[in-house]
Amino acid sequence: MKIRFWGVRGSIASPGSDTAHFGGNTSCVQVIDQGAMLVLDAGTGARGLGDYLITSKAHSLKDVHVLLSHFHTDHICGLPFFAPLYQAKVNLHLYGPKGFRRQPSAILASFFAEEFFPIAVTKLPAQLDFHPLGNETFEINPFQITSFYVNHPGSALGYVIQSKQCRIAYLSDHEPMKQYQHIKQSTLLHYEKLLLEHLGGVDLLIHDAHFTDAEYPNYRGWGHSPWSEAVALAVSCRVKHLVLFHHAPTHSDAMLKKNLRQLQAQLKKKKSPLKVSLAREGTTITL
Repeated sequence: MKIRFWGVRGSIASPGSDTAHFGGNTSCVQVIDQGAMLVLDAGTGARGLGDYLITSKAHSLKDVHVLLSHFHTDHICGLPFFAPLYQAKVNLHLYGPKGFRRQPSAILASFFAEEFFPIAVTKLPAQLDFHPLGNETFEINPFQITSFYVNHPGSALGYVIQSKQCRIAYLSDHEPMKQYQHIKQSTLLHYEKLLLEHLGGVDLLIHDAHFTDAEYPNYRGWGHSPWSEAVALAVSCRVKHLVLFHHAPTHSDAMLKKNLRQLQAQLKKKKSPLKVSLAREGTTITL
């Protein structure tokens, strides 16, 4: 399995010299195994991925599967610029959380309203199929995928993706429930048990680390994790490799590198087997 990062920022794209190393595009991750492909979120990074898919012809575009964690703008703003949408032979499958007053199809259609974009969703050449998801397991060959609600404002999903070789998990936007409870129908004990069940022993966890520990108290309730909470979750779930993701637009490359060095030193001192790295646009992890 290969995981390639096309967008790693949160909230809003942040181009510039201070963010050039890790990248300024918002969430978009490509997962590849046995010639098949999944796309996780469609932030501004989806524009580059879409262009690559058209020009490289590296993957069949007959069916393209995009798994959205949720519908906040930074996770869908690249969708209108995703080149496969403008190919008549493409069947684009869009997956996202149910639980709103409107269906996911209506939510995404409104994003293409004439007030926001010149081309209506009904005028797009590609065939669009919408798949509302909750707590469930399904297959997109050769992947087995489990979606589950995570603690974030509105309705948001985490994903566990399993192939014959490995298991990875994607929690792009996630706040520890012990800090602030967004999912009102769950208890803390039940939720933490659910996380352990889904994330236990995964080979790779891509997880929200939007705030530093010093910043987090000022943003409690915004739906994001501080670095220490992401690490604590990974340790408790026996994760092999934690990739910190959804970098704040205000976090420079220098700041991220410094914080990572400090975190790795702390883990080394504790003799923790956990590997921790930072998501970086344009890089590929092979499992």
